[in-house]
Amino acid sequence: MGRRVRIGNKSQSDMKFRNDTNKSHPKLRNEYDKLHPKQRKEYIISHDGFEPNATAQITFHASVDATAELSMSSANGKIVMCKGVAGSTNTSTRKFKSNGTITQMATGVRDIVNVNAPGELSASSAAGVLTVHQVHPGPDGNTTITTAGTWTSATVPSKFSKG
Repeated sequence: MGRRVRIGNKSQSDMKFRNDTNKSHPKLRNEYDKLHPKQRKEYIISHDGFEPNATAQITFHASVDATAELSMSSANGKIVMCKGVAGSTNTSTRKFKSNGTITQMATGVRDIVNVNAPGELSASSAAGVLTVHQVHPGPDGNTTITTAGTWTSATVPSKFSKG
């Protein structure tokens, strides 16, 4: 159940901030991007259906190895760290198969994110491309993504964007 928040003289439910969908109309997105950060929360409340969830897209290549480490955090501070391993993916130990195909690598990280950060981050993968969405909308979702080890030729952004 959402709690009531007070913005100005209006009382609003914060349930709109806890929706899992990722829909954003381009016109609303352009208006939102032009706003001062302090005005953005009220903009989300007043424009029903506008939920700017931050997104990151990681493209895997065959040069990711067992020394590879990936760390990302949700808008609420939940940190997901995973490490490459020359074996099979294990979501409980947060290790992904780094010596397989690019699809196996992306699927391994996807499973680790979805198991270890439910309700915070949502991941999907296809053909070696991993897409991670922040579940909670807004600019707080533009958190950093860090890597260590060998990620040669892989495309990993430094942070989530469009939140």
